[in-house]
Amino acid sequence: MPATLEVAGKDIGPDVNGLTDNFALEGLTLGDPNNSNLVKVQLIDTYDNQDDGQTECIYVENFAMHTGATLDLNGLTLYYLNDESPDAYLADGGVFDSAGGGALVQIPEPATLALLTLDALGAPLRR
Repeated sequence: MPATLEVAGKDIGPDVNGLTDNFALEGLTLGDPNNSNLVKVQLIDTYDNQDDGQTECIYVENFAMHTGATLDLNGLTLYYLNDESPDAYLADGGVFDSAGGGALVQIPEPATLALLTLDALGAPLRR
């Protein structure tokens, strides 16, 4: 039987504001890089933490999984920032189970988002 992790955040999409005042986690590491024991965690949404009846999600600033770890998304969404290394969550071979739906979504870094916004604003000027 997997360990469970209650998602409690309001789902505002892949936005850094989801990390502020929204039941966000500073870090979540599944497994141990020095020990490949099997670890399985399943996301759940048992309680309505937002009082609006909408499906909730989880926001994580720094997320990593190691060999032997499995995350069952269970139809829910995990948003992660990983500002130091955007692909760190894949580095050590963790497994994501999305058979029941759900998504693992990276939040664009604020600097990257600002560049995209500037580019979008400048596009009409080039025409």
